[in-house]
Amino acid sequence: MLKKILLSLFLLCNLLIAEEVNIKLSPFGITLGDKFDKNIQIIKLSDDTFEVNPSKPISYFATYMVLLNKDELVSKIIAISDTFKNDDYCTSSKSSYSKLEDTLTEKYGKAKHNFDFLHSGSIWKESKYYKMSLINNERTHSTYWIINKNTIVIEEKADSNGCYIKLSYENNDLIDAIIKDKDKKDSNSL
Repeated sequence: MLKKILLSLFLLCNLLIAEEVNIKLSPFGITLGDKFDKNIQIIKLSDDTFEVNPSKPISYFATYMVLLNKDELVSKIIAISDTFKNDDYCTSSKSSYSKLEDTLTEKYGKAKHNFDFLHSGSIWKESKYYKMSLINNERTHSTYWIINKNTIVIEEKADSNGCYIKLSYENNDLIDAIIKDKDKKDSNSL
């Protein structure tokens, strides 16, 4: 009897693990790891990067991009918010970041990593220099989720115009393959 129970539990666990491995993330109506749908309106930014108009945009973001591998599989999806202007404290972007983080936590569970710190030696310590610390890469504000072989990252960023939010979904295996292919091309060019 105990053997049957243990065997049943073992088989159930294997089924759950197998199902988890097959989970595909489809933010904004674009499925990570699938062949890219050329019917979506696109603007080619480089050989492997396209700006897209997804079928399911959300209010947080103004710009969407995809990175494709050599087989035209969606390797990375990037969404960028409008810039929150005239706010050196980045109050609006922090608020949007927090809401988005809560939404993603509700959907994907607790984040694997959460970073919010000023780098050692930064001169941008006062809160009125929050934006400058982001512009100069002396502050990190990001949250990471690991879902099977995928990584989801929210980042707070800034440029001279203001602060903004960047959200990306990456298929780790496909990104690793793209990096290896580029490294191989670089090596062959020497």
